[in-house]
Amino acid sequence: MSQDIKIALSKDLISDNAINEVASSIEVSNDALKFVFFSSSYNKSRMQSALAKYLGQNVLACSTAGEISPRGITKNTTAAASISSKIAKFKKYEINDLIKFNIQDALDIRRDFENEFNYNIKDADKYAGILLIDGKSMLEDKIIALLYKVFMPIRIVGGSAGDDLHFVETNVYNDNELCSNAASFVLLRCETSFRVFKTQFFKPMIDKIVITDASPRQRIVYEINGERAAIEYANILNIPVEDLNPYILAKHPLVLQIGNNLYVRSFEKMNPDYSLSVLSAIDVGLVLRVAEPTDIVQDYNNLFDHLKTELGENYFFVAFDCVHRRYLTEKEGAFDEVNNMFRLQKVVGFNTYGEQFMGMHTNQTLTGIAFAL
Repeated sequence: MSQDIKIALSKDLISDNAINEVASSIEVSNDALKFVFFSSSYNKSRMQSALAKYLGQNVLACSTAGEISPRGITKNTTAAASISSKIAKFKKYEINDLIKFNIQDALDIRRDFENEFNYNIKDADKYAGILLIDGKSMLEDKIIALLYKVFMPIRIVGGSAGDDLHFVETNVYNDNELCSNAASFVLLRCETSFRVFKTQFFKPMIDKIVITDASPRQRIVYEINGERAAIEYANILNIPVEDLNPYILAKHPLVLQIGNNLYVRSFEKMNPDYSLSVLSAIDVGLVLRVAEPTDIVQDYNNLFDHLKTELGENYFFVAFDCVHRRYLTEKEGAFDEVNNMFRLQKVVGFNTYGEQFMGMHTNQTLTGIAFAL
């Protein structure tokens, strides 16, 4: 592997040991951008201390719902990688209050970025952004929309931090601390060919639906087509509402179509009042479709074939892969096949609580950025 990209994985369950181990295998100087994706099973205070102790500055890190590396898709591990400045020049911006973050804050980042990189919009295709964000904040839609509005046409991808499906607290690493209500945003000027990508494996079923009652802030759908949400959703699937289990909810998310692009809105759960909690933006009047899956294994194959065609045989990528995709590969008996695919890749990434692509927050999607080596 190119010395400009180094990847490591630790299965040690002690934070200090895990970070020390990956630090010994990647570039830890401040000239390198470091990615660290770790299970929420690690002690929070010990993990943040270890990150500060061994990795210094320019660390893009968060808790996960699973880790991805050339050793496959793992749990209770720490995956890490470093990218040298020969691959990309970069600067990290820390957003420490998602609730208060506004358009002026985004413009301030833009102004600093322009000064730092001597940016000319004619060179926008040489730049990319990566966002890591608190996956329990319910503010991903707001933040990615603001950032993309200010930075477009620069392409932005990212992932929402996880906590191994506990849905209690997710953390992003800013200023030597693991924080909630926070995000890390890195802007890169790429010195090699690169691709920003998004893939998903759902297709819409025929009937359109309309959200007729919802709480956008809480991401809860109360009514679909004027009926209680879960009951109408079950009717569309032609099953009893009592059969709406996590597997069915994951297998049949909602999709929003914008032009030729589909953006998935996953369900978190059915509530006792037959409302449905979702993991992306929702609002009254939104027109969506219930989706059905295609072949997820083929979806991964298509992506890797595409990257090989675009960037050549030798490439590295950062992956933000929804935890619901992992869940469905397990339920459908495809996990081992997908896992073996990742073992053939130069990759670092994690299973997310949501993904960002351009100006949208989405679910059950794989987004990322790949670099030719």
